[in-house]
Amino acid sequence: MWGFSSGGRVVVLSRFHVGIGLLALVFGITAPTFGATFSGAIVSVDIEFANVNTNISTDALADIALGSTVTFRHDGEAFSATYVDDFAAVDRGDWVIVTSGSVLTIAISFGNACDVLDCAVGDAVEIVVP
Repeated sequence: MWGFSSGGRVVVLSRFHVGIGLLALVFGITAPTFGATFSGAIVSVDIEFANVNTNISTDALADIALGSTVTFRHDGEAFSATYVDDFAAVDRGDWVIVTSGSVLTIAISFGNACDVLDCAVGDAVEIVVP
């Protein structure tokens, strides 16, 4: 255990906490993104299925397990979606967020997301991690 004084308080650190901090520093480990909001824009819409392709990096959901529910916002409305890597993981009509290369796509399983959202390329979109 180590201790130091900070602003009149004594802070005590264990070897465990110092070790974890050093590992994070050396290996570039970052804190999970829970509770974060990632802002981006719609960059294209799939012609056949009307899936909404964003410029939000897949890194935004790197700490979230597949099957988790996340929220996305468009034009003042919030929607719940399941983070999946395969449309077969959800029921028909469910909102999903899937990875598409290095970015995230918003879609409806067997539906037309852009039609429902009434969106256009350039519209702002946010993804909120629970």
